[in-house]
Amino acid sequence: LAGKMTSTATTPTALPSLNKLTEAELNRADAVTEWPASSEHMWVQAHRAIAHDLNDTSLALDRMRSAAAVEGWEFDVMRMWWRRVTENLVLHHRQEEDIIFPHLRTRINIPEKISNDHMVLLTLLGRASSIFDQLGTGTTPADCLSVVGEIEVLMLAHMREEEVVVLPTMMTAFTPKEVQRIHHRMHKDFTYIDAPHFYRSFDDMQAKRAHFNHTRGTPGFMFDAFVAKDFERYDQEYGWMVDVLKDPTRKKWTDEQRTMQHSRRAAGLCKPSLRPSSSDPPEIRAT
Repeated sequence: LAGKMTSTATTPTALPSLNKLTEAELNRADAVTEWPASSEHMWVQAHRAIAHDLNDTSLALDRMRSAAAVEGWEFDVMRMWWRRVTENLVLHHRQEEDIIFPHLRTRINIPEKISNDHMVLLTLLGRASSIFDQLGTGTTPADCLSVVGEIEVLMLAHMREEEVVVLPTMMTAFTPKEVQRIHHRMHKDFTYIDAPHFYRSFDDMQAKRAHFNHTRGTPGFMFDAFVAKDFERYDQEYGWMVDVLKDPTRKKWTDEQRTMQHSRRAAGLCKPSLRPSSSDPPEIRAT
């Protein structure tokens, strides 16, 4: 598998052959394109979020593997967390294949290897799910850590290839507004979980708000009115899972926050305190 995923196109010399546009069309595209740095592109940020998920999962599993004892709730939470990571990865690949690539292929060529890589990765995710489903009963944190390591190696190589081979050519052939239309189609698939999960690695709400409004071309009130409320719900249902798995001493604090949020909701108070985060979250309690 690793051999199949190794990227060989790592220099700009491979890029011109990907483009279907004539030189004149490319020049016109360049004239109207005002792209930010590639590192700020939504595609790259989505890749960073995936890498962050895999790294956090590895850190949590490594702690569990080394712990003198692992409590039952830790196995339960890790299984739930991995389902969230898997859902995000599957959605990412599906949106590339069903929405992004068909649109890009109207102007540029995308190497078949990239789509083939998706199939390899999805097969590996299926194997990983089987291992995680048995965590604590038939498999160990070490087993899970091993398969996450495989996924991490393959995903990082795959995402790097997309960023080096496809992204620069896309930014030459399409304007930011044209790509924003693709993003709008993608957002129709999103639930309250997806934006908070995407921004999990950002430092604070101001950074999340600024990036959301800039990349989507939306006014600030859109984030404040329709998105920010989802962060508290997300944190309590999913975001804090990996935090307590990496550091179980945080469990007392997260349980207290859930209790406070439930009390506020029962009293009809919807304004979040502390981190914006959860609706009726799965309780994480020691067994």
